[in-house]
Amino acid sequence: MAKTALVELRRELRKERQQREGPADVRLLNSVSPQTYNQFTRYFDEAMESAASIGAVGTEAIASDAYDIQADGRRHSNLRTLYVLFQRGLSPTYQSVQNSPRYYTRGVSLSQLSPKVRQALFGGAWHLDLAAAQLAILAQLWKLPNWQRILESAVHGHQSSRIEVWVPLLRAVGLEGLEHKRAFKTLVYSAAYGMSRRNLLKKAAEAFGEERAAALFKTSLMRELLVGRTKRMTRLMDEGGIKDPISGTFITLESREKISKPTDPLKSARHLNATVRSLMAYEAQAVELDLMQPVLDRMRKDARFRVVLWLHDGCYITTGSVADNFVFSRPRRREGHLPVCPSTATRNGGVLRYEATKIRRLTSY
Repeated sequence: MAKTALVELRRELRKERQQREGPADVRLLNSVSPQTYNQFTRYFDEAMESAASIGAVGTEAIASDAYDIQADGRRHSNLRTLYVLFQRGLSPTYQSVQNSPRYYTRGVSLSQLSPKVRQALFGGAWHLDLAAAQLAILAQLWKLPNWQRILESAVHGHQSSRIEVWVPLLRAVGLEGLEHKRAFKTLVYSAAYGMSRRNLLKKAAEAFGEERAAALFKTSLMRELLVGRTKRMTRLMDEGGIKDPISGTFITLESREKISKPTDPLKSARHLNATVRSLMAYEAQAVELDLMQPVLDRMRKDARFRVVLWLHDGCYITTGSVADNFVFSRPRRREGHLPVCPSTATRNGGVLRYEATKIRRLTSY
């Protein structure tokens, strides 16, 4: 593509981003100048090398033909995304979507890159991440003491810059070894947001074998999660909806059900169940967004503090300074919000805290 055509394309994309309407947070994220991303273009080659190495022998253990195909797909997806970003520029365009409090990128964007590739590309940026966000939110909202205890121990007892909550969780359900992390993580979130017990057992048996799957669902951790889920679903249906943790407005089941509600009784019951699950997800995501608000508050106050990529429970930032600590104030605490807001980017502030990682020119991330 000719240089003049690229310049014109990027100019049009910037104009579209600036004119895009939406919540104040979205407009703020879209206000970051494309020039902010110029510092990262020098790392394109490293990012391409990182993408090309996905699934390569010596970088990832390929346990099966299925995983080989999966890794091959991720490799090509990352390479295609990098090619498009090289043509169009790195600046993401954010948007809000119906029935979700989250902010999503529009079209091809940095958010579609694998974490390892993003880290290679964001040389010199900071990565802020809410530690164990969704798990900790559900453990608090649903009052799951065993989950809270393990998460608190993992966060408060960890001395390195990277928190790994899945090691003690896997140990608690008899699955030693991080090779089970991906399958167990998928199982936990499927259980949390409404997959039937029958399908959960089937999924667990496929991943761990029938004997291990049966033992897993007898552990106190999994029993507590499923009981907590049932209680929350029941209460939500009894109350007829949820109170939005951000706006304070009441979102009714009826208003959500009206969207494509089927007339068949069986399909209608399934639709109600799906609606309940979607509201439970909305509730957790809204708390997650509120816990991320200190980042946006800081961005409004400090012209050097720029969010270069928003990722729901984390973000990449540039600061224009060499300071190692970024203090986020939380002057308000609304009713129903978790009293575990982070106080600094690098110091433990509760179960939900920020992990701050300085991304340097290292392809080993």
